[in-house]
Amino acid sequence: MQNIEIKNVTINDADFLFYLMNNTAIKHSLNEPSTSKQNWIEAIHAWTDDDDENDYIVWEGDKQIGWFAFNGLQSTDGTIYLKMAVISPEYQYRGIGTYVLSQLLEEARISGYISVILFTNKNNKGAQKCYQKCGFKIIQKFSQRMSDDTIVVRYKMQRNL
Repeated sequence: MQNIEIKNVTINDADFLFYLMNNTAIKHSLNEPSTSKQNWIEAIHAWTDDDDENDYIVWEGDKQIGWFAFNGLQSTDGTIYLKMAVISPEYQYRGIGTYVLSQLLEEARISGYISVILFTNKNNKGAQKCYQKCGFKIIQKFSQRMSDDTIVVRYKMQRNL
């Protein structure tokens, strides 16, 4: 995909993550509360020192347009978790998320991981479509209280690498 790059998160990405994760549509689809820029600065510092997590910013040319993150990288069973996959609303439904996730899954496979698990809301149809295009299958359905205090139906999805 032309002009799409995937780069490791740096402290310079705090403004973008603050903007992205306080977007009304994104907060609603992820059931996340509002955050401060300081929250993102502290998170990025923590991620930098955490060998169990990798965080990536998606760029189109010179513009930041998304955030993907994996954790569980130190697991002994070869399973990692897709912690976050979000593209700015104005860039959604263009195949960018599917492209980025496919690239990151191939990188995980090459690194020796054997499986990826993620959790998504049942009503987040756009994300589910992306995950299914990338080979994920629903393996569990359950209800969960989210950080914004709503209870939602969730899917646990898995893909073998």
